[in-house]
Amino acid sequence: MDQLIALWTALDFRRRFIIIAASLAMFAAVFGLTRLAATSNMALLYSGLENGASGDVVAALEQRAVEFQVRGSAIYVPASRRDELRMTLASEGLPATGAAGYELLDT
Repeated sequence: MDQLIALWTALDFRRRFIIIAASLAMFAAVFGLTRLAATSNMALLYSGLENGASGDVVAALEQRAVEFQVRGSAIYVPASRRDELRMTLASEGLPATGAAGYELLDT
């Protein structure tokens, strides 16, 4: 420990500042990478659904034990499972919306 104190006192102000700044930058980088790794990667499943349709989709997701987040009128699921869930829910007729789609173009 005495050697570290002697080394530290032998350094001039500029070198002390560089060591402190590099240490702080390293801790900030580790903290940032840890925070980035801890956040879940969620992707938009559906948005703008009516309340009944949103409830049906959420119930289907809960039944499958899928992690999801509801943000306003949007439903988010893990990005790795989004396409699979869209296809599965579509095969079950979800989301059931009363809004007209391409059938309006049929005349």
